[in-house]
Amino acid sequence: MAEEIEKIYRRSGGTYGSPRIFIELVRAGWRISVNTVAQLMVELGLVARVVRRYHRDQHG
Repeated sequence: MAEEIEKIYRRSGGTYGSPRIFIELVRAGWRISVNTVAQLMVELGLVARVVRRYHRDQHG
């Protein structure tokens, strides 16, 4: 389980948090809760990196 979480996390470039990883696991047939995914991520030291998109100022 932990290996699968790490694999999905690395494949996302470190941007996926527990909700997205949970969705990927469920789609792959795993039976797990989002809270369990979050707890395992904490234990593994995996923290989702926030990707900020910068937009040109529209007000002049």
